[in-house]
Amino acid sequence: MRNSCVECVVKHIGQAAALMGEIRLGYEHHWVYAIGHLAEAESEAVNEFPDIARQIRNWRIDYMNGDNPDLDVLVEHIYKWRNVNVGYTN
Repeated sequence: MRNSCVECVVKHIGQAAALMGEIRLGYEHHWVYAIGHLAEAESEAVNEFPDIARQIRNWRIDYMNGDNPDLDVLVEHIYKWRNVNVGYTN
């Protein structure tokens, strides 16, 4: 198994957020792609960042049930966590 990559987690969440914007513009079929990117973010995080993976999973399930998560909040949380636990700075 490969190592988890925080930047890849953020990339997939960003792509999901972009797709959610496209859905609001009338591209309803992008819903499944957004779910896929949230699943990719979860999968990317699970090995080394299980708490983040669990949070992404909960947000993905909520989204599948009709809620619209604020992904900016999740990205902000991930960057704060990363800065504390991995030593990166923005």
